Amino acid sequence: FTPLHVAVQFGRTSTAAYLIAAGQSADERDETRMTPAMWAAYKVFSRDPLQMLITMGADLSCTDTTYANTALHWAVIRRNHSAVNVLIKYNAELVLRNRDNETPRDIATRRGDVISARILERAERRKGLISSTFIQYVKENDVLISRIMFFLPVCIMVAVGIILHVILSYTIKALLLLLVGVLGRAVYRSLATDRSFCIIPLGAAVASKIILVVTWLLYLHAFAGWYWQISFFIFVTLVPLLFLWIVFSDPGIVTVSHKERCEMIRDMWEKENQPAVSFCGTCLLKRPARSKHCSVCDRCVKRLFLFN
Repeated sequence: FTPLHVAVQFGRTSTAAYLIAAGQSADERDETRMTPAMWAAYKVFSRDPLQMLITMGADLSCTDTTYANTALHWAVIRRNHSAVNVLIKYNAELVLRNRDNETPRDIATRRGDVISARILERAERRKGLISSTFIQYVKENDVLISRIMFFLPVCIMVAVGIILHVILSYTIKALLLLLVGVLGRAVYRSLATDRSFCIIPLGAAVASKIILVVTWLLYLHAFAGWYWQISFFIFVTLVPLLFLWIVFSDPGIVTVSHKERCEMIRDMWEKENQPAVSFCGTCLLKRPARSKHCSVCDRCVKRLFLFN
């Protein structure tokens, strides 16, 4: 074993990062031609060492000479579900076969690892490697779910407004409102995820603006003075423009090259009596003042309070 292999096997992420920054290859091989990423997937149940190796440029398609396993094969053999998720997140090959002609999912199925098999099967469906049913496609399509969660508040608010506006008995209106609530809750419980949950407040904000504009045009426009109409027109025009500017402008994501990242890591280790600096263990860089790591985009962002 090289020092890098030993550091990774014992979960010493900072030591392994320094060794790579000092010049050791992230894909260094031991006697069995196993890379540090393979050992991290096999022996370490924390995400940090494996994620650090990937950030430092580890090749996830490498195989060892004995079994021709990739890091994903070793993670499945060890039932290291955390490593499986990390490897899938960073686009590890899902259908590479080892010396026994087995893919990672074949190993999970043979060993009865239901969790790994489910994770890998879902990843294969997302990449179009295997077919999926319509329900699976909807539930596993993050983009589609985010769009549904965005329009859900819009549909609910519009439906409530229409129900209250039409001429019906109070009993029928109450039943229709109850039906809207039940359907909305059913859609939310069926499709909502941690990531799509953040989209709902944005959809509610857009829905409230739509209701405001419709209410103004249908009920208040004819009774308002010219100065109120001009003010409202400016407001209605300005809000979407500001929204689009915020969405498409650069939020200030902190980016560094591999060389700069290595220099930062070496400085943290080698220089004594340094002033206290904020170092991100995920992005492996020194964060500028007032910057934070965003859990949504998984990047360090300058002035995160403005980004949120």
